[in-house]
This record gives sequence, structure tokens and C-alpha cells, in this order.
Amino acid sequence: DKDTTTVKEMLSRVADHIIFTQGTHVPMHGRSWAQWPRQEKSPPEALRMARSFAGPEDGILVTGSFYLAGELRKLWYSEKMILNARRLIFDSVN
Repeated sequence: DKDTTTVKEMLSRVADHIIFTQGTHVPMHGRSWAQWPRQEKSPPEALRMARSFAGPEDGILVTGSFYLAGELRKLWYSEKMILNARRLIFDSVN
């Protein structure tokens, strides 16, 4: 249900590389994945490619759905790392 043409145009103005993929979960009933001109085979492969392009000062943006972002976040940061970071933040506040 995303306006893929507009999204692609907006991202191409600010990004050196755009890598297309799709999540591995099944879309909600009545919806389908957007069809992009060229997609990487899997989200993990797309993330590996993005990390290989990115320099030390570069950012990587994952967009499209919370499901895809969550799927890739697990490959980058483990649940344990995130929970430990949260614990440190909450402990420093209290």
C-alpha cells in the first residue's frame, strides 16, 4: 500500500545506494509486497550489502515496515544487547 515511486524518488535524492528487499513474513490479508525493479534475495543479504557499502561515518536506513526493520534489527543488535542498554538507561535515571 506504499507509494513506491515517490519513496524511491525521495530516497534517491539523499542516498548513495538504495537496496530493495522484502520481509520474510506473510503480508496481511488483502495486501502484497511492493514490486521493485531489482530486489536482493533476502533481508539479511540486503543488510550485508548495505553494511559493505557504508563507511564509518555513514548511516543505514531501513524503511518499509516495522516487521522488516525488526527482522533486520535482530541481525544487527541482539535482544540481549538491547535489554542491557535499556537496563543501563533505566538504572542511570533511577
